[in-house]
Amino acid sequence: MVSLNLAPAIHTRTLDPVRTVVRSLGFLRRTARAQLAFLFAGSFAGLTAAGAFRPAGHVLPWTSLAALVVWGLFFTRAAWHRFREDRDAADVAPAASERTLRFLLLPRLRLDLELGALILVLTLAIVEFTGGARSALHPLLYVVVAFFVSFYPRLLGIALTLAAAALDAALILVRYGPDRDLLVVHGVFIGFFALLNLVFTHTEIFRLRHRGEMRLRHALARVREAARDFRLTEAPTPATDAPLPPDDAAGSERRLRDPLSGTVAAVHQIQETLFDTLDLLRQSLCLHTCAVLLVDRERASLKLAEIATEADEIECGPFGVGDGVAGAAMRTGGALTLGNLRPDYRGLPYYRGPIRVGSFLAVPFRDGEDWRGVLVVDRLEPDAFGGREQKIIVRAAERVARTIQNERAFLQLERTKREQGQLLQASERLSNTIREDDVETGAIEAARAIVDFDFAALVACDERTGRHQVRRASGHAAADLAQLAFDDNQSLVAIAVRTRHYLPYRGDFDARGQVVVARRGERPGMNSLLVLPLVVGESALGALVLAARRNGAFRDDVRPLLQVLANQVASSLLNARMVRRLAELATTDQLTGLANRRTFDGELERRTKSAERYRKPLSLIMCDIDHFKKVNDTYGHPVGDVVLKGFGEVLLGCKRDLDVVARLGGEEFVVLCEETDTAGAKLLAERIRKELAARTFAAEQGPFHVTCSLGVATFPLHASDKARLVQVADELLYKAKQGGRNRTVAA
Repeated sequence: MVSLNLAPAIHTRTLDPVRTVVRSLGFLRRTARAQLAFLFAGSFAGLTAAGAFRPAGHVLPWTSLAALVVWGLFFTRAAWHRFREDRDAADVAPAASERTLRFLLLPRLRLDLELGALILVLTLAIVEFTGGARSALHPLLYVVVAFFVSFYPRLLGIALTLAAAALDAALILVRYGPDRDLLVVHGVFIGFFALLNLVFTHTEIFRLRHRGEMRLRHALARVREAARDFRLTEAPTPATDAPLPPDDAAGSERRLRDPLSGTVAAVHQIQETLFDTLDLLRQSLCLHTCAVLLVDRERASLKLAEIATEADEIECGPFGVGDGVAGAAMRTGGALTLGNLRPDYRGLPYYRGPIRVGSFLAVPFRDGEDWRGVLVVDRLEPDAFGGREQKIIVRAAERVARTIQNERAFLQLERTKREQGQLLQASERLSNTIREDDVETGAIEAARAIVDFDFAALVACDERTGRHQVRRASGHAAADLAQLAFDDNQSLVAIAVRTRHYLPYRGDFDARGQVVVARRGERPGMNSLLVLPLVVGESALGALVLAARRNGAFRDDVRPLLQVLANQVASSLLNARMVRRLAELATTDQLTGLANRRTFDGELERRTKSAERYRKPLSLIMCDIDHFKKVNDTYGHPVGDVVLKGFGEVLLGCKRDLDVVARLGGEEFVVLCEETDTAGAKLLAERIRKELAARTFAAEQGPFHVTCSLGVATFPLHASDKARLVQVADELLYKAKQGGRNRTVAA
């Protein structure tokens, strides 16, 4: 025999009608409270139509005066609430989703409609008091209609205009009967003033554009605030008067680098997930309100992050952690439940004033080791939440915490991926450059791909001499520092190079008290600065200087990325210098700095072909120092090297820009003279000979002089190819030596 216990089911069926009645009464009460102003406006209009404002001997009855007093109370209340909504418009639930935001902004539209209705009925009362539809103050109604259409939301303005036309027609019919002319004239004028805003279209467009910009700024501020609430970003809140980014390619690139560019989707995803979770929880457990409150970083206040509710009057916060039972749950660190709450209970801070809530439950949740917020639920029934319901709500709170954590981890992964991609692109671009100029240009371009700045410079440092030089400058007033050289000093650049650490701390800059390079106040208008030393191993090659006008340009999450870039720039710069050094070793003579034989052979090949193609002369001067072996034997090889260097300096001082001077080996030098005939080459050779003879060299044994012998030959006059040209010039040099040295012999 099976026994069934039907008592719980019967009890539940008995309570269902009671709960329905309670909810219906609560709904009616809230509706009546919300519509009270409109009911009064309708009653006021009825009094006006009944003639309550038609003066008898310029005196109004006490009922009309009482109605005006009540009107003033309603108008003052609506105006104050509307002012408060405008004041707090930018701070409304920054972490809430768009659906919740629209719900929270509905009271603003209701207040606009209340104010419009109250203004309209008062205007009609004034018209009636001064004589009705034919009074001198009747055009005041047209002014009010124009105000509604011009400055109210479009649908509200149209609704109030239609209401004005209907009420004006009703007053005419009541007082003057079906006067067609009067009805038509008044209707036309109301329509005319309603369309008057079209005359001032540009004003309306400007207003809408300005409002759109403000909404965009407020939306960005809300997203930034929500990102900080969810611990998604460390980005500072932008200044409210900061211009919006331009809608061009550069603006798009800056928006992609903005720290919020990756957090918008994350914030939206968290908001949608939280709302769906709360709404599902509210419907499944027959809750009145289900909300998530987040604690700020200082653990001083709570703010509304998301809410699903049947209530109308919601307070968004912030609330003190010590305010109400939600803060108490945060302090105790455990679930807190209350039942049989008083009708005037004020311990729930997310409601504006007392509300008829019967039971309440708050469950705090963690984010890592710290308490991050609290999930609060309540319902109208006085029965406290049972054990099964508490378990469900605790699991929901854990899901809320996991939602935020997972989205943060995903966003961090995306940021890391983006940063690594930026560094990879910069590394590839820098590694493919082998010239110092290209590395310097690429360094500034790579830095601009990571952060937006107004000025950049690359400063090279010579560790042996302590000398610094600005190699590259870009941006604001870059020409003032171009190629500036300065010694080791107390500037930020010099200190950063010495200490191998970026400066200044946190990237804040004061041009009045800090020196970037060599002069105080040289970067006016810049509020952010970052000097990154270019270090490879133990060697400092210079510094990368970045500056920006805005505050906080180089945030904590950007500086390490720029430091990695600076290290890559230093490596690429060192490689470019090594390549340049290798090129110098392969093409120049190490003792004199002149071109070596390999370079000379290449130039001779190229220039003989050019001379043959364009039929222009090419002369070759072969030079040799007289008795150079005797110089080495008498004064030593170090002094001999000084003589060779001195002869190279003489050749460089005498040659023209198009001439090529090279050392073939030992004491033998050549000068290749393009577009020069034999006579011109001989004049140059004589100048060289006289300059060297007049030069004095010092040695321990005393000062001495040296001379040289020179041979001059011209292509194609004396030789048909390059080999023959060298041979002829060498033979003529031998003749000069045979003829007594210290002379020039030309073919």
